[in-house]
Amino acid sequence: MRILTSLVLSSVSLAALSVPAFAQSAPAQDEATTVADSDIIVTARRKDESKQDVPLVVNAVTAESITKLNLREFTDIQRVVPGLNMAANANGIGTTSSVRGVNYDVNASGNNGTIEYYLNDAPISSGPLFTAMYDVGQIEVLRGPQGTLRGRASPSGSITVTARRPNMTEVGAVLEGTINDIGTRNVKVAMNIPLVKDVLAIRLAGLYDQNEGNRVLGTNDTADKPMVKTKSGRISLRFTPADFIEVNGMYQKIDRESAQFEQVASFSNFAAGVPASAVVINPNDRLSNEPGLQTYHQYFDIFDWSVALRGFGQKLTYVGSVTKQHMLSQNVGDPAYFFRGAQFGQSTDSRAKQESHEVRLQNEERLFGMADYVIGYFRNSLNSPTNLIQRTPVGFNFGSFGALATVANTNIARRGPSLETSVFGNLTLHIGDRTELSGGVRHINYHSQGELYIGCPNYDDCAPLAAAHEDSKRSHTIYTASLKHRFNDNLMAYFNFGTSWRPGPNVIGDFSLNRSALENSFLILPDETSKSYELGIKSDWFDKRLTLNVAVYQQDYNNFPYRSSSGVYYVNYTFVSPNVVPAVGTFNFVGAVPVRVRGVEAEGSFKVTPNWTIGGNLNYSLGRLKNGLMPCNDLNGDGKPDALTVAPTLAQLQTAYGANNLGACRLNIRSASAPVWSGTVNTEYEHALSGKLNGYLRGLWSWQGKTGNDPQNAFDDIKAHSNLNLYVGIRAADGAWDLSLFAKNLTNDRTVLSVSNGPLTTSYQSLPYVLVAGRPSPTGRPAAATASSTYAGITMVAPREFGASLRIALGSR
Repeated sequence: MRILTSLVLSSVSLAALSVPAFAQSAPAQDEATTVADSDIIVTARRKDESKQDVPLVVNAVTAESITKLNLREFTDIQRVVPGLNMAANANGIGTTSSVRGVNYDVNASGNNGTIEYYLNDAPISSGPLFTAMYDVGQIEVLRGPQGTLRGRASPSGSITVTARRPNMTEVGAVLEGTINDIGTRNVKVAMNIPLVKDVLAIRLAGLYDQNEGNRVLGTNDTADKPMVKTKSGRISLRFTPADFIEVNGMYQKIDRESAQFEQVASFSNFAAGVPASAVVINPNDRLSNEPGLQTYHQYFDIFDWSVALRGFGQKLTYVGSVTKQHMLSQNVGDPAYFFRGAQFGQSTDSRAKQESHEVRLQNEERLFGMADYVIGYFRNSLNSPTNLIQRTPVGFNFGSFGALATVANTNIARRGPSLETSVFGNLTLHIGDRTELSGGVRHINYHSQGELYIGCPNYDDCAPLAAAHEDSKRSHTIYTASLKHRFNDNLMAYFNFGTSWRPGPNVIGDFSLNRSALENSFLILPDETSKSYELGIKSDWFDKRLTLNVAVYQQDYNNFPYRSSSGVYYVNYTFVSPNVVPAVGTFNFVGAVPVRVRGVEAEGSFKVTPNWTIGGNLNYSLGRLKNGLMPCNDLNGDGKPDALTVAPTLAQLQTAYGANNLGACRLNIRSASAPVWSGTVNTEYEHALSGKLNGYLRGLWSWQGKTGNDPQNAFDDIKAHSNLNLYVGIRAADGAWDLSLFAKNLTNDRTVLSVSNGPLTTSYQSLPYVLVAGRPSPTGRPAAATASSTYAGITMVAPREFGASLRIALGSR
């Protein structure tokens, strides 16, 4: 398999001087096909049907759209799916995403997200998908509670990704490449080979991508440059020895390296009356004063397979998968740049193995002329041992800067396997030709274990931290019900009700050796439940040239794990040999809170002429905590989060919080950082330049309304902003090649998307000293101290880029 991957990647590198694009050819076998011009076929209900016939909101991102709009990263799909917000965490550990008014952060929810991800019908963590996207057949974003038909229960929705399957009859190849003016080199290749026509075929695909990441440069480390490099190879197999059996299998390998600076800006840009920076850095400068790059290296091995047997109008399907991950990361331990270039920080070595199996039976021919069913069994296991080294600086305080004496290393290990099994079923009754009534149920059994080891050189000889120990078994049953009625060929209405459940997470990141009961309540959370109500209409008019869909919904959560994006200061007990000592710590704790979300989702498209189409989406989603108890910075004890412009001292924390170690506030705030309003408009005009050559112009405009972002952060409110992408190109009329020039973020939007809740700080142990011959000599034991910077951490909209892409396709594509 290593040889195969090397061959695929070698083919990619040979083509690196080409530039990609998109041939708009006739759909290949098993790509997203259409029933009519406006109809997209989806599998939201585990069967092929028009998106307009599915009684729920489905956003389909086809392979054609991915190519046309030059969507290179998985997170790019949020540009065409309003209300969906996604980002990879800077440390490489997990991702964040939100849809329908609530956030999903892997650091808060673990592997039990508000959104579940699937690759080729098998559940998968978001990490591999966010890392490499190529040779995709279709992506479907399903909104609302999921789980009685597919995989795992998820309250907000599911995102399914299907890789292109081998074509059984025709040899084919595709080469795509993109270059731009900001350092991106992206090349994708694919080759289809039918080994035995109509019986056995394979498809090889590969990706090579190198870019400059966030394009942030260092002011104190000018030698290093930001870089993200991704290499991936995939082989897919399809075997149909008889009409009643089909076997599919896939193996994919991903290797990603990242080295990037965390962007900063002078805190005086966001807060009045704070100390000015000696060197002023503005957001548009795209600079960092941190001492070095934050790095990570990820490796993924993904296996999935399926077997389908058909007979007597029924279909029996088995789907299995194994995903292995290894991730190494190194963060920056001195965000305040107090020790002037000393290199230390937390090192993480994380491995994970996820394995899933599902067997389901469903009908292909309607039972008794009126019923469809799906029943099945599902099993998912996860084991993700993590080892890390927490490094605490010990040094001398010289006022405006410090001198590092030593670094105290603390070994930390997390062990925590989980096993989920469930049985599920769904029944749909067709009442006449126009009405459907369906219901589903899934009974879930969940067993999780968790142990945290701190300060143990050998974890086999060390007792786990009692306060973080977990060994729990629980079960729950979820339900869905749906009523759909088609008034005529053009108009359909539906109503959905659904419940959902997620096991409460054991949040990792607070490694204090003396946790309080209040502190633990924000780390070991109860199970979450929710109820959702949705009413929608779907319509198409003028021979399906015009499509209009609208849905309204409400969802009520109990014990939703809400994680503040801003850090909360707390008393952190760490080991500095030979004692356990208190220090100032900061962590994004999680509260289990009640949340209500209400929203509206609308989409439409219009084929103005045979050559000109226009479409758009509009999303409104407002979720709010309902008097939820949340960790907060509340030094004055008024029950409201403080707007801190400097880090508190240990004495201030101990005085304010006593034995609780941290503060808590009752809050009625928004439950997501995404804007309440968002929308997109897209258009395409194509014109025949000759019998063999077409020209086209495409546009994509996305808009984000203003938002308070993190409600506990007084400094990171975001103004409304928009992003305009334009594409112009020529293509062969038969789809054999396509050359495109594009501009993304054409108006050069430079909106700041997030700001840290106060200046960047470095916590350390300060040694008392006297100067001897000009050198500090310690005179006692160290005490906790915190150094504050005059800079805040920020993120911004991706920079403007101009580029070109080329796509060449032969045969089956």
